[in-house]
Amino acid sequence: MPRPSQQIDQALLASGRTLLPQTGCAGLSVRALAEHAGVAPGMFHYHFRTREAFLRSVMQSAYEEMFARFTLEAAQGEGPVEQLRAIVASMAEAARA
Repeated sequence: MPRPSQQIDQALLASGRTLLPQTGCAGLSVRALAEHAGVAPGMFHYHFRTREAFLRSVMQSAYEEMFARFTLEAAQGEGPVEQLRAIVASMAEAARA
C-alpha cells in the first residue's frame, strides 16, 4: 500500500525558491535545503534524484507562476496598450523580486 503524500516535494520546492536568491544554484546544498524544509536529506533524493532535476523543477514552477501572472495581468487590460503596460509592470516586479 503506498504511503500518503505529505507534500514533501512541495516543501522542498518552496524552500528552494526561498534559498536560491540567497545562495545561487552553485551554492545550494541538499543538506541546507532539506534542513530548511524540515525533512530528511534522503527525501530530497527520493523525490528529485539529482540537484539538476530539482533546479529544473524549481525554475519550471517559477516560470509557470510568472506566466500565469502575465496572463492574468493581460486579461485585465482594456486594450493592447494597457495589456502590454500591465505585463511589463508585472515583469519588472518579478525581476525585482
